[in-house]
Amino acid sequence: MIIQIDSQPSSFTATGRYFRIMEAAERVKVRFYFPGGREHETVIYSGIGLRFPSDRYPEPFTKFEISSDNAQKVEIFAGDVEYEDNRTEGLRVTVTGAAEFRNDAKQVTDAAIVQLVPNTPGRRKATFQALGGTLYLGGSAVAAANGFELGPGSSLEVEVSDAFYAIAKVGESVDVRILEELN
Repeated sequence: MIIQIDSQPSSFTATGRYFRIMEAAERVKVRFYFPGGREHETVIYSGIGLRFPSDRYPEPFTKFEISSDNAQKVEIFAGDVEYEDNRTEGLRVTVTGAAEFRNDAKQVTDAAIVQLVPNTPGRRKATFQALGGTLYLGGSAVAAANGFELGPGSSLEVEVSDAFYAIAKVGESVDVRILEELN
């Protein structure tokens, strides 16, 4: 079934022990309802399936609600029979390492937001390490109130090709080490 979803949960009546997101552009949130008032909520991505075994869920789900952060079309499967998807069967799948590593160091203070890495198509991931202070990481409007906090000596690895920014905790100056993995 192909459905249009957004941030408001859409409710569907379906009975089953299996559920799979066949295709979705981004993560989706699903809440399952079982007889007797039992509920199970999870966030899943395209290609991921769930099984509700009878030893843990005596009765199959009877309804589910699905939503996502942004509007998108999602293809789902819900039912009593487990759905198997072997799209790579018979294909040769080659996973290769990075074509290039790039490292950098930047000084981040509480005075201004600093771009740690620019928008780089083909970047697989970036790793950030905070040395000697606390950072707040995120988009171009990052702040202590909305950023991901990274404490002294901690590191964060993200799969991102977009630009990534940081600002330091009030009164701190932080040395940031950066390692990018590029295709």
